[in-house]
Amino acid sequence: QTLSNYSQLIGQQMLPGQEATSAVQSNFRFVVQSVASTSSISSGRRMLSSSAACASNISITLPQSSLEQFVGTVESAIRLPTCPDDQTSALSISVVSLSSTLYDAALFKSDPVSLHLSSTPCTDPENCNAEIVLQSDNLGRGVTLEASNVTYKCEAGDQAKHEVSCPGGKKYEITCDGKGSTVVATCPAERAVPTCNGLFGSATSDIGCKVVASSDTTTTCSCPIVVFSVESERRSL
Repeated sequence: QTLSNYSQLIGQQMLPGQEATSAVQSNFRFVVQSVASTSSISSGRRMLSSSAACASNISITLPQSSLEQFVGTVESAIRLPTCPDDQTSALSISVVSLSSTLYDAALFKSDPVSLHLSSTPCTDPENCNAEIVLQSDNLGRGVTLEASNVTYKCEAGDQAKHEVSCPGGKKYEITCDGKGSTVVATCPAERAVPTCNGLFGSATSDIGCKVVASSDTTTTCSCPIVVFSVESERRSL
């Protein structure tokens, strides 16, 4: 919370068009930018076309460490529409990413990202979405690609239920028929599927985000900006 408040304070003191302020450390990184709704977007803040009613967008990337730049790690980024009702107002944007090691890292495939906006950047807040590209841990690791079979030897007269374990640790129940036979159970194939959720403290919550693209290295989420607006509670992804 302290880091988020600090980044917002920086944003309040910045002028539209001023060079972005950013920092990257082992457990966190942030970037703060102030833009005018009608300004052109320069290097690192490019204008993008959109099929939505708002055709003006800004893309802001989180800073990377020297190692990440050296190995070519894909940048985490946020793309926002910039079509507010008040076309002359400045939009202050702060993005903070905390290392998943500060939470229960086993629950996350990416570092949580929080976004704070000084105002809603759309004429229609109810149809206003941010697109967030998150660096992902290898989603293919530990995935069972093919179905497999497990067997259980039933003794004669055995009509009880028994548990068998499939690869990955999942357990399934089989029932012996009392005939002294071998029962074969099929373990289904499994695939890791990313999800995009809000984060309240250490608990996740559905805030209307959707996965629009994913790979072994990135997950792209589309989230309603209304949950990030200045009037809303702070939420992370």
